[in-house]
Amino acid sequence: MKKSIKAIAAASAALAMAFSCEPVTYAAKDVPVVQTEAEPEAKKTGVTFEESDPVEVPYKGNICLIADDGTVYYEGSDTDARCVYYFSLDENGKMEKSYKVSSYTNDKGENIGMIDPRLKQCGEYFYLIYYEAYGFSMRGTVIIKLDSELNEVAKYRAPKCWNIDTNGEKIVYMKANKTIYVTDMDGKNKQVLFTAGQDNELDGMNFIVVQDDYVGFQGLSGDSFSPKNEKYYCGIIDLKTGEVTLKEQRSIQQLYSSNGKIIWYSLESRDMRDSYRIDVPDGEDPTTYCDEYTKKYTEYFKDGEFYVLDDGEYSVIKTQSQREFNMTVDNDGNVITYVPDGKGNITFKIYRDNKLLDTYTINVKGFSRFVANNGVITFCYSGRDPQPGDWVAMDPNMSDAEYEEFWASMPKIEYTMRTATIKYSVNE
Repeated sequence: MKKSIKAIAAASAALAMAFSCEPVTYAAKDVPVVQTEAEPEAKKTGVTFEESDPVEVPYKGNICLIADDGTVYYEGSDTDARCVYYFSLDENGKMEKSYKVSSYTNDKGENIGMIDPRLKQCGEYFYLIYYEAYGFSMRGTVIIKLDSELNEVAKYRAPKCWNIDTNGEKIVYMKANKTIYVTDMDGKNKQVLFTAGQDNELDGMNFIVVQDDYVGFQGLSGDSFSPKNEKYYCGIIDLKTGEVTLKEQRSIQQLYSSNGKIIWYSLESRDMRDSYRIDVPDGEDPTTYCDEYTKKYTEYFKDGEFYVLDDGEYSVIKTQSQREFNMTVDNDGNVITYVPDGKGNITFKIYRDNKLLDTYTINVKGFSRFVANNGVITFCYSGRDPQPGDWVAMDPNMSDAEYEEFWASMPKIEYTMRTATIKYSVNE
């Protein structure tokens, strides 16, 4: 299915750069391309905000998560040493707890790096999940268990696949965008949890998250050559009972775990064409014609939607605008999103019970990510506007050796990554 191909390509390119490219490349994605109408005014209901002074993040680091105890963790890379650090900071920006992952040369002489690393908390432990790769080629999947001081407790060689996650007790993964499996952490007791098309309407699946006793995934059905006829589902598997639930929604992009919850989010628009095929008339510029044709059949949603699974309870959360990104739910049940305006202004929005409580706007260059919990929003930014060199097209037909040479030839871009916090308190 076309979605599967896109997902694999994205995963391959995404953070093979972990050892060789700066995190600021996330920032340019946040600049909206369409729908730049003014944001509606929030009805103020009494949220107190207090912003801190920024501090520099070592190793051009970017935000990862806020732990249950309020500790903020970052990910940074040392390009010269070809390694990635996970760490916390004190109030002066000095590294406290830390863990390092280094590239290495295998017995075939290949320089093995890291793709798409992510850090998640499961109970009192943290789990670092990443793919080892040489160029575009995956060489393995690794899960590292860390204690509260970021000391390594265990290292697991997980099944080799792009869609994989853990809850600290089980590993759940997807093969060929068709079948979901579960194993023990050591790979034993492998079982099939679900297969697309087997006593269900799905033609395929994508993405996977496991949180506590539940697995979340994206389900797809319909004619893959006709976008108008495609259907999207939030897929839910109860690990205790094996029960599978499919919730059809208007569109589903990615999913992720946040503060013990599984969150899916909707695209800002939907393609309503009968076919992906576009026949360009003679004499027409193909690029211009295809752009106009696609716009003609694009349906933009008036609001944003997030789909949340919290301890087995499923709910739909609506936001004012379809341009609100990276929703998180804090430990008090407040929903926090952010909206970029493409001019350096970032507006954080706080909702409760699908009602907007208040907003807070900052102005920074190169906004990258934010996390929120325990009454604190922590965000990172580069202090620089996106540059043309931040986005470089890569030929997916490159050999692994050509890929290595390509990244080695990339110029180093000097910048400083910064982090700041916004304390928020909802007045009851």
